Amino acid sequence: MLIVFGALKIEIAAVLGLMEDASISKARDIILHEGTINRKDVIVAITGMGKQNAQKAVDLVIEKYLKNKGREDINILSAGFCGSTSKRLKAGDIVFYSSIKKIDSPNTSDFRSKATLGLKSYKIIGSKALNGLAAAAAGGTVPRIITQPRHKKKICSGLVVEAIDLESYWIGRKILSRGLPFYCIRSVSDAIEDRLPGYFGTFSKPGTFFRIIRSCFFSIINPRELRSNIVTLKNIKKARSRLDSALGTAVSCLTDL
Repeated sequence: MLIVFGALKIEIAAVLGLMEDASISKARDIILHEGTINRKDVIVAITGMGKQNAQKAVDLVIEKYLKNKGREDINILSAGFCGSTSKRLKAGDIVFYSSIKKIDSPNTSDFRSKATLGLKSYKIIGSKALNGLAAAAAGGTVPRIITQPRHKKKICSGLVVEAIDLESYWIGRKILSRGLPFYCIRSVSDAIEDRLPGYFGTFSKPGTFFRIIRSCFFSIINPRELRSNIVTLKNIKKARSRLDSALGTAVSCLTDL
């Protein structure tokens, strides 16, 4: 069995496109897709963004699919976008997390880490599966979207973290505690020098229509945000294209294990 977690449907669309005999259900606001790939059972959980949604989703998946099941033939994959905090990672680059730090932020410029997950299993589908197109990187999970380049640089220099997201630590912690293989593959949607629009945190709210209207509104009343909008949308398009390709290869590899 392969279980895939993604915060947004756009991030794991490639996996959904590969599934056969798929069914969709919803529980505790988590959307679950159940089907097969390469004749192996595959579960995809669309969690929503952030710590609480990730924890709720992984608890549901454990209760529904893993509670009374052994470790054999189970692989867990967390996938989606990430922000780069390293100069070596650019928009569209694919990274496999070799570790994940839990990053706390008591204010907008002070970041600290109290826990780290080591992901030894990432090598199985790392450079071999993607022929060197993916980089191994130290990842980190932050409590909110980091929009300012200076804050990304502080995370990199202070914590030696190269890529950040909102969910992977919270999923990985519970999966690894059960002794199951856990992989994390991410595509960079904003480089260290990219400034995200200041209202970007609203994208965690449900509803595509709401997000589009919100984006247009702020661009009109604050033209300086327009450039950030354009760059961000281009980067997301590039990140999604690369992630779709990488996920197709990674999922094929994991369902053949």
